[in-house]
Formats: sequence, C-alpha cells, structure tokens
Amino acid sequence: MRPWIVALAVATALSLAACGEGEEAGGAAPAAEAEPESFTARGSLKLTSGSVERAGDVCYGSDGFDDIAGGAQVVVRDAAGESVALGELDEGTPAGAVQCVFTFAVRDVPAGDSVYSAEVAGRGEVSFTPDEAFALTLTLG
Repeated sequence: MRPWIVALAVATALSLAACGEGEEAGGAAPAAEAEPESFTARGSLKLTSGSVERAGDVCYGSDGFDDIAGGAQVVVRDAAGESVALGELDEGTPAGAVQCVFTFAVRDVPAGDSVYSAEVAGRGEVSFTPDEAFALTLTLG
C-alpha cells in the first residue's frame, strides 16, 4: 500500500472523529441541558380592600389586614406540603383609591415538583405550576 494512501486514510479518520465530538453513540446530538436545580417564584399580591392605609408613596393593610405590609412572609410549599422556600413582600404601592400592590420574589425554590403553593402571611395557599412561577398574581380583599 502506498504511504500517501495510509496518511490520507488516517487524516480522514481523525477529521471524522473530531467532527463527532460531543455527539452520543449513533451520531445523536448531545442531551439537552439539565433542568435547573432551583428557580425563583415571582409575583404580586393585590390588596383590594377598603382597609388600605397610605403613607406617602407606600401603602399597607389595616382593619383586619394589618399583617399585609412590606416584610410579610411569603412561604412556598412543594407538592407534599413541605415549606421549601421563604421570601417576603416588598413595600406596597398604591393602585387606585382602595388598592395596594405588593411584589415578591422567593428565591431558591427546589425544582422537580409539578405543583407548588404560595401563602402570604398565613392567609391561605394558592397553587401554581413551575411554568406559572414567574408571574404569580394573588388577590386579597
């Protein structure tokens, strides 16, 4: 066999091997990236009661809604009902004559369940899926 044919065959084999790096056996593309281990649940709580107090550009609940204010605890639970992450309400922003809107972000919610629940200040749980976790809308009042 001529030396240049052997060299050509080796070069071709090396080129094909380099092109196949990162592929799984059978020429399949690499597996998709793994799901994240955790996510951040984000949303807002709208207090729509006549029990809204204002102090400048900030608002908060009163008359039975005293526990609804900036700093109120937001609990996220997994499908088994176990508390898995905690956050808190940001300061409330007035919205209309008798409404107050609070935003929140609960970080490090463990991924893996198909359903979760969020509860603000012990006021009852609202279920959500991971797909809904980036724009939760809660209402009280």
